[in-house]
Amino acid sequence: MLVPFDPFKNLDSFFEEDDFSSLISSPKMHKIARMNIEEKDKDIVVEMEVPGVNAEDIDISLEGNILRVRAGKEESKEEGGEDKNYHRREFRRHYFERAARLPSKVKADQAEADYKNGVLTLTVPKKEEERRREVKVKVNK
Repeated sequence: MLVPFDPFKNLDSFFEEDDFSSLISSPKMHKIARMNIEEKDKDIVVEMEVPGVNAEDIDISLEGNILRVRAGKEESKEEGGEDKNYHRREFRRHYFERAARLPSKVKADQAEADYKNGVLTLTVPKKEEERRREVKVKVNK
C-alpha cells in the first residue's frame, strides 16, 4: 500500500513547540537531555538530565528569558590508544546544546546552578513585575 507524502504533516507541531531545541538539535538529543521547567511563586526552576559530564564542562547562559545549556566531554587521550583493537567503540564524544524559553522574565545575574548525580538544577528568581499576584476587583452595582 502506498501512502501519499504530506510535506505539511508535522508543520502544526513545529509551531506548537515552546522551545528552540528542535532548531538546534536532533530528536535523539531530547532523550539525553530531558528538561523540566517549573514556575514557582518567586523562581523558575529548571531540572535537566546531563549524565556523563563534569560540572566544569557545563556552560549555562541566559539571554532575556532564553536559557541555553551546552555540555560535553572529549574522549580521554590514552597512551597507545591508537593501538587498541576495538570491535565496537561508542564512547568517543558526548556533546549537546539545548535552548528553551522560560515562562517569565528572570534576574539572570542571580541564577544559581547545582549539579548532582547527572541532574543539573538551575534556580532563577523571577523579576518582580512577573510574579503572580492576586488582585481583588470591586464590581460596581
